[in-house]
Amino acid sequence: MRFVCFHGYGTSSEIFEQQFTSIAKALGDHHEYVYLDGEVSVTRTELAGVFRGQTLGYYDGCNSEQVEQAHELITELLATEEEPFDAVLANSQGASLAISYLLHQQIQYPDKPPPFRFAVFFTPGIIISPDREYKTKEIRSFLDKVDQGDINKILAGLLDRNGRTMIEAEKFTGLVNLSARERELCLSLVQQTETLLHTRRNFKVSETNAYPDFTASIDCKDEFPRIFHPVYTDERIPIPTVHVIGSDENPAVKRLAKVAKMLCERDRVISVVHRGAHEIPHKNEGVDAVVRAIEKADFMGQRVW
Repeated sequence: MRFVCFHGYGTSSEIFEQQFTSIAKALGDHHEYVYLDGEVSVTRTELAGVFRGQTLGYYDGCNSEQVEQAHELITELLATEEEPFDAVLANSQGASLAISYLLHQQIQYPDKPPPFRFAVFFTPGIIISPDREYKTKEIRSFLDKVDQGDINKILAGLLDRNGRTMIEAEKFTGLVNLSARERELCLSLVQQTETLLHTRRNFKVSETNAYPDFTASIDCKDEFPRIFHPVYTDERIPIPTVHVIGSDENPAVKRLAKVAKMLCERDRVISVVHRGAHEIPHKNEGVDAVVRAIEKADFMGQRVW
């Protein structure tokens, strides 16, 4: 099989290849892996000193413009390859990017089959649309009705470099102004954004500002992250998807990964929980479980398209 591989934030193709060594060995030597590096330089990572390699990302925070550029990198790679890829293999931010790409392709080209037969995701985070206008009407439906104090809380969270600000959407005084649907949107999307910001704190991402152009004078209603979320995203990834997460993973990351899983066709989801935290399995039990899941997804993918 041919895999295209997207690394996690603060790592690189070189590091991802090291992280994936145990699983690759268990899969056998008859597979090909093509790695795509992000173009955003990350100045600090908690993996420093553990793995050797560049520290890169595909985008910072919820930056739709950078996500769009990352989508273009993927499209260019797929166009230049003489042979198609069987699957995408992606870790952390790379997994988020892969899901974003598959959903956006489905929106843009609804009659075109997916570029892969199946996908393997290791702990994806928040899924950002490359379209700055994605679901603007729905987002503004609640932002236009909540109180200015609530808007200020969202803005404070977005401006916080260290992810320590508590937005607490469930305590917004303006929730009483919203319909049931608007309230659902507000709580789901704001809580998802807050969870992302807190994962920055958990992974000690402090030097890189996720929102470098934000100032206190920005319009929060225009700059609110454009998120793919099952609360209003109609599309679902139709190919078999493997979702791998550690049992000791941070709760905030688990919440993001759960939402990412909900953006995939439920009857084609294969879940793997291994004994570990935010890492790719390297011990026999976890490695074997991932290999079995990949083989199952490969079989299911042959029957889908």
